[in-house]
Amino acid sequence: MVLLTSIFLISVFSLSSITPASAQSRAIKVSNENCTAGRLSEDKVIKILKGETKGDIKEAKEKIINTTLKKLNLEEWLKTPPLEHKIIFGDIHPNQGEELIVAISMGKDNGILAVFSKQDDKLYQITETLDDLVPITSLSLTNLPNSKYQSLVIEEYLDERIGGFFEIKITSIYNFNKKKFNKVWERKNYLKEARPCKDKGVKWLIHLEKVDISLISQGKIEVSGINKYWKSKNLDSTAKEEQVIKSNPVKETYIWDEAKSKFKEIS
Repeated sequence: MVLLTSIFLISVFSLSSITPASAQSRAIKVSNENCTAGRLSEDKVIKILKGETKGDIKEAKEKIINTTLKKLNLEEWLKTPPLEHKIIFGDIHPNQGEELIVAISMGKDNGILAVFSKQDDKLYQITETLDDLVPITSLSLTNLPNSKYQSLVIEEYLDERIGGFFEIKITSIYNFNKKKFNKVWERKNYLKEARPCKDKGVKWLIHLEKVDISLISQGKIEVSGINKYWKSKNLDSTAKEEQVIKSNPVKETYIWDEAKSKFKEIS
């Protein structure tokens, strides 16, 4: 069992207001100029990260980050450190061998993901990208029924407490099918939003949804948690200060729909 547990308090006014295009995840246009400079050496970078040969791991990671951002015409990100990154390997694409999967996040609002695949000349080149992402906090792999390739599990986190009064964390699953990456499932792990309230002695109307997401077997996901609304004088209220309006348990089950190539809710 893989347990994907929220470790943040998260909130938002609506999921679509944060990731309006990530539901389709448009691909970044990859420049074909200077292709040699946009590739990674298997011997000098990939094998070092895999521990198959000696080398400077930090330097290899910096090479990957620089190559990714320059190839995607996002060199301005290099001028605004610190950048957060996640790097894993997995067989998620028809190309030979394992792919190098790189997630880079900048600041509070921006995240991108690039997939490097091995070419015949032992150089790795970007073959897939996802943009319109917010900062990526976790990157992992899972298996789906009858799929030739592993699937990507991406967790994103957006913090808009300054002025916006919300946070959100989202888990998405992507699978390569029919010559492209498809988002086959998405669910917010944690949602917290605060709206001004005009009631006497009360300043905020707060909504909180917190769930745990469990990939319990190939093709099955279980979600459990709580959905709660309350009024409070403070954003960071204690239980004693809360005027609870509604509180309901959350329990959902999703199974893989082979015909539609995505997960569907059954309860």
